Amino acid sequence: IRDYKVTGVQTCALPILFLNSQITFGQKVNEWTNYLENESVLVEYQYRNCTTDPLPDYEAIYLRLTNKTDNRISVIWDSEIYRNGKCNTCSDEYHAVIELNPKEILEGGCGSNYNRNLRFFNDYLSDNLKNKSQTITEFKLANLQVVCSNCKEQ
Repeated sequence: IRDYKVTGVQTCALPILFLNSQITFGQKVNEWTNYLENESVLVEYQYRNCTTDPLPDYEAIYLRLTNKTDNRISVIWDSEIYRNGKCNTCSDEYHAVIELNPKEILEGGCGSNYNRNLRFFNDYLSDNLKNKSQTITEFKLANLQVVCSNCKEQ
């Protein structure tokens, strides 16, 4: 892995070696779990109930990204959401690019004011709306990379 301040032509892409991680379910609601951490970024996820949307109450998986550097970075990935072993989001439509300012923490949340790339709908909380066949069984942030557009050589 190259140092995050090494540049080619004013940009550098950091390879992420955690690409084949699988997230299994049965995690506790409201606890942050590390998905990936390196010298540039911390990516975490948690299950959280959303009861403030105009939609019926539901559970979602939320992401939190922390820029650990003094530089502006982009965190880029393809969301792969699996429901009963089948990927429902394996297309270009679910390509995410999140910009983070130096030392910024960005967290997904309920409602339309939050970036949809930082929240994955899991299931409704009400028994009469639950659809176990549609509950997420695995998710991946595939092709995950961190790009620093204003990194300076040391």
